[in-house]
Amino acid sequence: MKMNTVLRWISPLLLATVITTGIRLVTDIASSFPFWNRPAMINLKDFLLAIVSCYIFDFLFRYLVGSHFFNEKKLNKFAEYTLLTLFLFMAVTVSTFIAHYFIDSPNYLIDFVISYVVAIPVSLCYYTMLRNAEISRAYAQQTLQIEKMRDEKLATQAEKESKESSATTDEYIFVKSDKQLKKIIFKEILFVKSMENYTIIHTPGSKEIIYATLKQITEALPATDFLQVHRSYVINLSHVKAIEGNMLNVDGHKIPVSRSQRNQVFDMILQEKLVSKK
Repeated sequence: MKMNTVLRWISPLLLATVITTGIRLVTDIASSFPFWNRPAMINLKDFLLAIVSCYIFDFLFRYLVGSHFFNEKKLNKFAEYTLLTLFLFMAVTVSTFIAHYFIDSPNYLIDFVISYVVAIPVSLCYYTMLRNAEISRAYAQQTLQIEKMRDEKLATQAEKESKESSATTDEYIFVKSDKQLKKIIFKEILFVKSMENYTIIHTPGSKEIIYATLKQITEALPATDFLQVHRSYVINLSHVKAIEGNMLNVDGHKIPVSRSQRNQVFDMILQEKLVSKK
């Protein structure tokens, strides 16, 4: 981060050095008069003016790139560089006039042409570097955003699968009935009825007689889906079709509810889903 800050403030200085040196070298070739033979104060004024101009260019370029000005105006790349060239043409013209004023020199056309030939292409190259750096930064940021969204999606999916897996864990039990080990799916159980020495598990298509206590069977069933409503009955809450006084209609079977448990049982079954006129 500190390096980027340093480069940001040094870059316009380097740009000014390249432009000033380029103009002076071309001028020397045309006039056969090396710039180091000119008075140091004139060279210093030229360089300071170039530095100020380049910092202005840098500020403007970074604003245009950072604010996506040309994209918002829906201009293509050709129009973008055309407008920049026109701006640089006017800016270099003004800067050259000011430079000649400070050094008290006549305004020769060749000086303007040399300034255009050197300053405009170099400034456009500088703008292109800033533009490409912004594109790379935006691409990297977008890539990180996509990766973050992908990671969040994968985490959400993993969490969902984990919940589904935990929800589907132990969806059934095996019981010994009629000299066989039979698989009983929880959601297919209507109710469980306790007899004297055995328990009957009722499903829509079968009755499984098991030599086990009601307590043993109840402990094997998920507490969120099954409820003991009577000392002899455990029901599957999802199969309750109606409530008739102290009786439950469980898929056509009449199941009694203990008086002591009536309120608790009805609260569990209704779960605040009762619609009635108040």
